[in-house]
Amino acid sequence: MSILKPIWASAKNSLAAEFTPLVKVGTGLLFGSWMISELADDQQKESLVRRYVAIANQCINTDRVSENDIRTSLWNNYQSGVNVIASSPVFYGMYHFIHSSGLPIHQHITRAALRGITGTAATVPAFCAMYGAAALVLPAIQSKYMRFGASKEDAKSLGEATVFLGLAAPIEYAAEAIGCGVKGSQMRSRLFPLATALISLRLASGVLLQYRALDDTDKSSQRKYTDLTKSVAGTTVAQHGINATMQAMSNGTGLKGVMSYLKQGTANGNRPHLSAARQLGGTLAQRVAFVTVWNELSHRKVSPPAWAGNQCK
Repeated sequence: MSILKPIWASAKNSLAAEFTPLVKVGTGLLFGSWMISELADDQQKESLVRRYVAIANQCINTDRVSENDIRTSLWNNYQSGVNVIASSPVFYGMYHFIHSSGLPIHQHITRAALRGITGTAATVPAFCAMYGAAALVLPAIQSKYMRFGASKEDAKSLGEATVFLGLAAPIEYAAEAIGCGVKGSQMRSRLFPLATALISLRLASGVLLQYRALDDTDKSSQRKYTDLTKSVAGTTVAQHGINATMQAMSNGTGLKGVMSYLKQGTANGNRPHLSAARQLGGTLAQRVAFVTVWNELSHRKVSPPAWAGNQCK
C-alpha cells in the first residue's frame, strides 16, 4: 500500500495538470464517434455517407473519379485515423518517458502512461480534421492528375504523396507537438519549417506506407514484418530530429537547443556522447513500440461496412 499511495498521488497531479480544454474536446469527439459507430444502424450511416458524397460533388471537381472512389477514400481515411489514434498512447507515453527524469521509477511510468493518454486525446481534433479533409481532398487531387494524363493508379499514388507529404505535414507536426506537451505559443519558433520538413521525411515511410497497406490485399506475416522494418528504419532518424525540435521549442532554445540535444541528449553531465547515444536509443525504442502497434492495426483483416466503396470489399 505504501507504494500505491505515491503512484495514486502522482496520477491525480498529472491528471489535474494535463486535463486541458483541448483534452476535453478530444475526449468528447472520441466518445461521440464511438456512439455513432455503435448506435447508428446501417441505414443511418448510409444516409450520412450520402450527404458526404453530395458535399464532395458540390465542393470539388471529381469528374474523373466515381462515387465509389469517394466512398473508398472515406473508408481508408477513417481506418487510418482510427489506427493512428489507437496507437498514439504508446507514442506519446514513450516520448514523455524518455524525456523526463528525477522521479521514482513507478511514478515515472505512471506519469508517462497518463500523459500518453491525455496527449492522444489532445491530438484527436487535429487528426479528425486532417483525415476528414484528406478523405475529401484525395479524390479531387486524383481527378486533377488524371486530367493531366496520369492513369487512375498513378493518379491515386501521386494524390496520396501530395496530401500526406505536403499538405498534411504542418498539421501532423502541430498535433504531435501538442501531444508531446509543446504549447501553441512555443510553436511560433523559427524551427517550425525545419520540423515540418522532418515530418515530411518521416511521413514518407510512416503514414504513407501504413495508409497504402490498407488497400493492399497481401496481409501475410512476411509483408507485415517487412513493412514494420521499413517503417522503423525509415522513421527513426527523422523522429530523432523531430524530438530535438520539440525539446528546443519547449525550452525556448532554438537551433542551439536542437544541436545540443543531438550532441548530448537531455543530460548536462560529463559524458555527452554517452547521453546522446542513450537518447537515440530512446527514440528507437519509441519508434519500435509505436510502429509495432500501428503496423499490427494496419495489417489486420477488417470487413468493410456496407457504406464503403466496392474497391474495399
